[in-house]
Amino acid sequence: MAGEEWTTLTDFAVLPATSESRAALLAVVPLPRLLVLLSEGARMEVLCKCLEKILGSSDADSRQILKSNDGARMLPLGLGHPDELVRRTSVQVVAGLVGCDEDIAWLQEQDLILGLVCAISDTVLGVANVACSTLLKTVECKQGLAAVFSPECCQELAARIQNHSEAASVIRMRCLELVCRMWSVSADTAACCKALGAKEQLVAILEGNDILLQLNAVEILAYLPPSDIGQELLSQLLTTAEDSLGSGAVPARLLSCVASFVGQQEGMVSAPLQKRLCIIIAERLPHERPGSEGAVDMLSILAALCDTPRGLGALAQSEQLAAAVMHVAPNLRSQHQPSKLAALSLIVNAVRSSALACRADSSDAASAAAATLHQALAPLVPGLVKLSRTPIFEERVGALCSCRSIAMHQWGVQALFAQTDFLPFIIDRKEESSKRGLEEKYYVVKEALVHANIGEVIGLENQAILVAFAADGAYYTSKGAKDIAPQVATLGAS
Repeated sequence: MAGEEWTTLTDFAVLPATSESRAALLAVVPLPRLLVLLSEGARMEVLCKCLEKILGSSDADSRQILKSNDGARMLPLGLGHPDELVRRTSVQVVAGLVGCDEDIAWLQEQDLILGLVCAISDTVLGVANVACSTLLKTVECKQGLAAVFSPECCQELAARIQNHSEAASVIRMRCLELVCRMWSVSADTAACCKALGAKEQLVAILEGNDILLQLNAVEILAYLPPSDIGQELLSQLLTTAEDSLGSGAVPARLLSCVASFVGQQEGMVSAPLQKRLCIIIAERLPHERPGSEGAVDMLSILAALCDTPRGLGALAQSEQLAAAVMHVAPNLRSQHQPSKLAALSLIVNAVRSSALACRADSSDAASAAAATLHQALAPLVPGLVKLSRTPIFEERVGALCSCRSIAMHQWGVQALFAQTDFLPFIIDRKEESSKRGLEEKYYVVKEALVHANIGEVIGLENQAILVAFAADGAYYTSKGAKDIAPQVATLGAS
């Protein structure tokens, strides 16, 4: 009989599941027998494939089998099974049921939502991650929200979040991340998450002395909605960063976290707090040697701040923009690749945000910020164009992205196309081996063509070449465009 069972199971594992094939399998290997085989621990891969096809399909037949008395016993056994593959399969079956209120109610009756919460503590990261993503999906509906934040589940979550022992730190941070990610799903989930005290736990970690936990806490705080961060917490983060500047990665991550929030939402961060952040960065930069990890940290913080027009405006209003961008050049020339890439990232974000600000708002402040960037970065254009041809992929793409942002400005188009052979290079698809590089070249051209006077800058014939290039898209050159050569003499004359 055992031989026939395994033959049937093996065949079912590799063939498509239908109502007929499930019935045929269960006639040879009923669910109670499957429970016995699971407990014996042999050939788990075959058993898990069969379980997934029997219980995890979305059709009515599979649901009926799952919700039968024998089927209902499978998932609790699977969630607590010693084999990793069985636990993962069981969590995935539960994940397929959280999109329907009726199924969620059944899961709650079987204590399987509670089982998911407990699965967050699984020693196998893959199982824990599936459990977390399933819970995150579950709270999107009202029935699921009530199930995940039932008194029993809240008790389990709180116990893990408040467990300060060193041995439980990984699980604690995993739970805190889950809660903070659920926080932004809806106002109702936010209220439930607040009641668990997750934010207070993260603040306590930041005030501690465990660097790894502090770094994790900063990353997790970024999941909170900006409106729930609050001025007091941001001020506290800045204070903590100031007190520990120069002592490792924690202050840099704190400053980066505050910088990202500054650019998020108008009125969320007060003007004095914005200015305080910008002054801290500007005062710290001169102390970081170009090509050092400290310089990478500071430039990355500036890039995060300047990622939006609002963040760039905060840096300009604090009168620290000029002081900040003067450190781009020495790091761009550095042989230290992380410093070079951080400088490129700052160029991309700051110049793009400046262009967007000028297009949306022709105020004196936006124009002044653009002028500051023009003065500081225009001399770097020849180096960027040269770097856009380097064989080092990350640097080449970073330089092309910088050219794309620069092309959003009138001065940028003039500076780029004044470089010898820039136009032939930017429309040469054969020279670029990567999909990303082809896309960035295409977008440089698209940005250049936005300017009404592009024909005056590069000549009308060359403008027509750019128009034809853009019409072909990023990847392919039409037959008609292959025979057209840029008029380099026209560029020199202009």
